[in-house]
Amino acid sequence: MAEEKLEKVEDKKTETKSQSKRKTQTQESIYTLQEFAQNSKKLFGVQKECVMAAFKVANKKEATPSEAKEIVEKFMRKEIK
Repeated sequence: MAEEKLEKVEDKKTETKSQSKRKTQTQESIYTLQEFAQNSKKLFGVQKECVMAAFKVANKKEATPSEAKEIVEKFMRKEIK
């Protein structure tokens, strides 16, 4: 009986952690490509053309700041052929 209660408490902790992760992910605002391009130097340290190209390759027109950072970083690390 004590084991059942312990399992239920652990399940509740797991649910709470996953719910909090979802909340933090959904709280991030979505911005357009133009907004990221206008602030490219400040946000990513690259020229606006790099941001525009990265989004084009990723086939995106809007993203959250964390997604945009990942898109731009991935694009900038790509090997030039």
